[in-house]
Amino acid sequence: EELPTDVRALLAALEAQWQEIASEGAHAAARRQFALTDENLAETRSHWRKLDLRKRGEAVEKHCLLTPATCRLLEAHAAVISPLGQCKFSSFEGGSRIFPHAGPTDGRLRLHLGLYVPEAGFVITVDGVNATWSEGRVLALDDSLEHEVVAPPAAGVPSVRIILIVDVHHPDLQVREREETRALDARGSVGAPASSGIGRGDDSNTHPRGR
Repeated sequence: EELPTDVRALLAALEAQWQEIASEGAHAAARRQFALTDENLAETRSHWRKLDLRKRGEAVEKHCLLTPATCRLLEAHAAVISPLGQCKFSSFEGGSRIFPHAGPTDGRLRLHLGLYVPEAGFVITVDGVNATWSEGRVLALDDSLEHEVVAPPAAGVPSVRIILIVDVHHPDLQVREREETRALDARGSVGAPASSGIGRGDDSNTHPRGR
């Protein structure tokens, strides 16, 4: 499925600047700035960590001081970023798994930019379809569908996958519906506007989509 022009522009910018983004993420991780994720979904909870950069449409300033180039890029594309989601670095260590789960809303599309990816072993399964990450490439997926991650140990050698997660408006949302989504978020609601017609059974979004 063809992504909207504004999403493709963000995707191109992420891939063009991935090395600088990776460097900032690694620097923050080395300074132990990543926190445990809020979700209790990892088999080994300490293996799944994050660094929030944007929440509910606003920059997390103290973290953007550590990752200025990444935050500038996200701010330049703020119009396409969904307030129903997040922008964050996500690290996951080998030897564990993230149990099957689904996101809380179908009003967004989730972009994963591969930054540090072990050569083998890390697999994400979305609605029964397997995929993996590549450094410098974006994987797009509908996280309202059930998904899980498996990361077996690599022959006893410590391994970690680091990605940048960016939630954007679902491609099926029109401009008016995007504004309704922002209004719903401001009132503390979640989910796509009722008029959008987006549902978890939409066959156009049943698998990870990369380029």
